[in-house]
Amino acid sequence: MRKLYLLLAVTFSLCLSSQINAQVNVPSKYLEPLPADLTKDGYVLIVKIPFTADKFVREAASVMEKHYGKPFIVIPHNMPVADSAYKDETKYRFVLRCEIYDQGVPIKMLSVFDRKYHKKYETGMVDYDLMALLKKWANRLNKSE
Repeated sequence: MRKLYLLLAVTFSLCLSSQINAQVNVPSKYLEPLPADLTKDGYVLIVKIPFTADKFVREAASVMEKHYGKPFIVIPHNMPVADSAYKDETKYRFVLRCEIYDQGVPIKMLSVFDRKYHKKYETGMVDYDLMALLKKWANRLNKSE
C-alpha cells in the first residue's frame, strides 16, 4: 500500500510539473501581423502591466529600457490611458497590454492596441513570467526593424 501511495505521489507531481512547464501556443488563426507603424519613430509606447505595485512598474521599465531601445512608459493596469497625461493618441498611439489568463496556472499574454484605429492585435506571445515575456517581445520588435 505504501508503494502505491508513493507511485501515485510521483505520478501526480510529474503531471503537475508538466502542466506548469507546458508550452502554451496560440492558434495562428488568432494572430495578425503587428501594425507597421509600431516601430516607427515619433511614438511613445505605453506598456500597461497587470500589477499596481511600484516595484513591478520599475522592474518592467528596467526590462524595457534594457531591451526595447525606443521611447516607452510603463503604467499599472488600473491607470486609465484616455483620462491621463497619455491621452494624446498621436504620440501615445500604441498600448502594449498584458492580460492574465488563469488555466490552472496563471499565464500572461501580450496584445497591442492601436488607439488610432481602435484595433487589438494579438502578439501570440505567452509566458508565465511577465518580465521574461517583455524581454522576448522587445527583442522580437528590435529584430523586425
